[in-house]
Amino acid sequence: MDFKETNFPRLYPFFSIGFGFITLFCVLFLLLKQGWTWPLLFLALPMALAGFFFVLFLRTSAQQRKEVEGLKHQLVRSQIMVKRKSRLADYFDRVLKDAADIIFTLDIDGYILKFNTGAETILGYKQHEIVGTPFTNMLSDPSDATAVFDLVLKHDRVQNFELKMRARDGHIVEVSLSISEMRDERNQIFGMVATCKDITERKRLEQQLLEQNAKLEELAITDNLSGLYNVRHFHLEISKAFIRLSRKLYADFTLLLVDIDHFKELNDTQGHQAGDEVIEKVGDITKGCIRKELDAAFRYGGDEFVVLLLDTTPNKSIVVAERILERFNQYKFGRTSLSIGIAGVQENDNEETLIHRADSAMYTAKRNGGNRYHIAEKETHVI
Repeated sequence: MDFKETNFPRLYPFFSIGFGFITLFCVLFLLLKQGWTWPLLFLALPMALAGFFFVLFLRTSAQQRKEVEGLKHQLVRSQIMVKRKSRLADYFDRVLKDAADIIFTLDIDGYILKFNTGAETILGYKQHEIVGTPFTNMLSDPSDATAVFDLVLKHDRVQNFELKMRARDGHIVEVSLSISEMRDERNQIFGMVATCKDITERKRLEQQLLEQNAKLEELAITDNLSGLYNVRHFHLEISKAFIRLSRKLYADFTLLLVDIDHFKELNDTQGHQAGDEVIEKVGDITKGCIRKELDAAFRYGGDEFVVLLLDTTPNKSIVVAERILERFNQYKFGRTSLSIGIAGVQENDNEETLIHRADSAMYTAKRNGGNRYHIAEKETHVI
């Protein structure tokens, strides 16, 4: 047990007095032994007692002065600490007030208690307008408040939770929210403090970057002139088609190989600009004749185009071939027309064999006068 925690320090003066009287008694006894008479002893006794009490007074006074000095030191230190805490509190109040980010506090029911200058600037609300209102009033989606509160109850805090706030004038402010519990000296929750960083501009730039990347990716797989996918993307898509077929995701797919008849003659007589116009028109027509969510059209090279029709047999693909021929014939580009070869995938086919059979069917249609389609290993059909 600590010496200071016992009652001994308080009993110390009484022990001192008792020890003094015992010492005085011993001195008197020795004096009697030396031949002193009782009258002399009685004369010396008051002087001895006076000296004893004077020494005891000096000792007690010194101890009291020491205690007083200690109390004064503690008082001065306490006053210094109070001043420091006050200045620190004032400093943090100024920091919170002048911070550029949104800072606010909530009570345990989710009502706003404090609202700093940064929040007023970004959201447009004044302190007297927003204090006492529900936190949900500031949110674009009020259900976000429930999600935030549930996370705080589970983890004591939430960091970098992205949500959308609605400013006073109605515009949306995207923020990154960090919020934590406030507890009293008894460790009881009495509210929450939240900091929100305005990330509206960052999100706008991120979205812009995503759109630009999507455009770049599209440009990387798109033929500039026809607006169709390029041949590199064709090789990727037909490889995927064979994989899906092997996994029985669908039973068939068919390839249409389209070639422009008399294209060289058009270029030589009317110039390359006329040829470019034909290629653009074939691209527009082809895209308009296929299912956007399932099929795909590609510029295979020069004046050749490929159409990939998924989950489609050669006979069903005739509808697409006829539609392409009919729409192209509505335009007049010299003597140009289209020849289309149709080849359905067969067992043990690969990209090379399938393209070869479609190419052979296309040349059969071309030799028969063009402006027609031909199904590989079947009869020619004239439009």
